[in-house]
Amino acid sequence: MQVQYTREGEWSGYTVQRTGQGWTVDFWSRIAGSTTGDRWLIPAEAYDIVDLAARWNEGLRCGEYLAEVARDVGRCLRRGWEVR
Repeated sequence: MQVQYTREGEWSGYTVQRTGQGWTVDFWSRIAGSTTGDRWLIPAEAYDIVDLAARWNEGLRCGEYLAEVARDVGRCLRRGWEVR
């Protein structure tokens, strides 16, 4: 069972972690003009996920899916700043 999922690219990435209230997703980026440093909370009752490395569907793992929907269903805990 994996309770933390990290995707690191050369220019951007994110970390998904299990917390007491649900899932937190931290985003970072080195791309000029994009937002970095923002954190989102996805409530535990929104998705019943145990293992972040498990497959969500053919193309995504559960951790990747949570990162994709964080800005839509999550609550912003920390606003990021623009990369210059």
